[in-house]
Amino acid sequence: MASSTTKITLAASVVALMGALVMCGSDNPDPDNCLPTQGPSRSPNSLRAATGKKVQPMVTGTYTFTSGFGPRWGTSHNGIDLAAPIGTPFYAPIDGIVVAAGDSGASDENGFDNWIIVDSATADGSTISTVYGHMFPDGVLVSVGDEVRAGDLIGLVGNAGGSTGPHLHFEVWPGGRLDGGSPIDPMPWLADASELDAPQQRPTSPNVQLVAAETPLGAGCTGLTRPGGRSLAPGSVPEEFREWIVKAAQTCEAIDAPLLASQLYAENQFRYGPSSPVSPAGARGPGQFMPATWASIGQDYDGDGVADVNSIGDSVMAMAAYDCQMWEQTQQWLREGKVSGEGTELMLSAYNCGPGNTLASGGVCGNAETTSYVRNILAGRADFAGVDQPRPPSVSGSRVVDAALGWLGTDYAWGGGDATGPTRGIADGGVADEHGDHNKVGFDCSGLVVYAVAQATDGRIVLPHQDSAQVNDPRGTPVTEAADLQPGDIVQPYPGHVWIWMGDNKVVEAPQSGEKVRITEWTPPKHVRAIRFN
Repeated sequence: MASSTTKITLAASVVALMGALVMCGSDNPDPDNCLPTQGPSRSPNSLRAATGKKVQPMVTGTYTFTSGFGPRWGTSHNGIDLAAPIGTPFYAPIDGIVVAAGDSGASDENGFDNWIIVDSATADGSTISTVYGHMFPDGVLVSVGDEVRAGDLIGLVGNAGGSTGPHLHFEVWPGGRLDGGSPIDPMPWLADASELDAPQQRPTSPNVQLVAAETPLGAGCTGLTRPGGRSLAPGSVPEEFREWIVKAAQTCEAIDAPLLASQLYAENQFRYGPSSPVSPAGARGPGQFMPATWASIGQDYDGDGVADVNSIGDSVMAMAAYDCQMWEQTQQWLREGKVSGEGTELMLSAYNCGPGNTLASGGVCGNAETTSYVRNILAGRADFAGVDQPRPPSVSGSRVVDAALGWLGTDYAWGGGDATGPTRGIADGGVADEHGDHNKVGFDCSGLVVYAVAQATDGRIVLPHQDSAQVNDPRGTPVTEAADLQPGDIVQPYPGHVWIWMGDNKVVEAPQSGEKVRITEWTPPKHVRAIRFN
């Protein structure tokens, strides 16, 4: 998922506009409720030969600035949010010592889940902390006590904790985050920071083991020949799994039903329910998710009110969604030259041993478990493959419109909807809560657009969950004249809302709390703010 770029050094000028945006991945925990268990640490004044260099925390072109410092949603937002695909690297802006890394504390129910804090010494000898939040566990690439330099890779963007979309939450605390300091707006602090021209690509923290591959798996290949079709062979999977595998296979083009079936067999041999086997490491359910990973990505796909790692629907859909996230991230690393290998093998490696370790290994993780896992899934896929059927033609003339129309009558849920379909809404402390959106499974306006475009592009384009970011996404073609609108174009009629043009002065939209996905009459003005994705 490439994203539009707003340079941090220019982002202060648009902070005032961010309040109108519908969604932006973010949140920050109460400072009193997320103190981690700390290991041995050192004073930042012990840092050897500090360079005094300052750089941006992310590479220009890899993120979108989505939220600024200050009051938001009835509380204080103590940092800035930089939206980016899961696994996007971020870096230490200045030299320092890592004083916290990993779990942000059991009481941090709606905060980061995982964080990194780096303490640095200022010119006058006082402490200043930089704080990074919402990483998945394997996205924390440093340990307490590590010495980092400006530009060192320290973590990977995640979507853990109280987050509404993948992003890096970044804070600056003069006086120290753990020592009674106070947060400041990071924007002025970063104003004199240099761009990252050639950032370090491999983590150097001792908590990441670099393992040489035992045998290269398709190194240098650009694609993998898959025997058989993309459909399931009759009788190849337990019947209770079939409909969920078929549905999950539509999440993105990188996966298909036979591949998912082979992966499910490799993970837990289609066993499910509370009595299904648990791995020695604690992984559970048909998709064998670790508790921390499930807490971050698990959703109630089957509509029973519980995100259950042991249920078929919830686990199969989460497996597909995570596969697609890993595909997208490893493809980006391939383009950047950070890893090598065949795409499907890299995706499966990231699923099994984690994206951070796959990046650290420069390709498929070389441990025996992962290499065997990848080989067995690819070899076993043929056992599940059937005969393909042709894709049905579009009903409306636009696959974007077709995808959205499939959910007419679905509840509006603020914060709801992703590339795979409707999801549970989130609390906003206001109107959405009054309508119970956080207890509904549905779409908000930008969530419906995320789904429709992802489905229409077979998962190639997964947009940010935010209306202004969607109509500015560089992967689309801007449309500025009403006369040029075509069915499937994404239109922002005003800041804070977005809908899908159908033609004949009609749009399909998820309107607002208390309503449902519907078709609305709308006559566009001469000039519009819209974008087209092919």
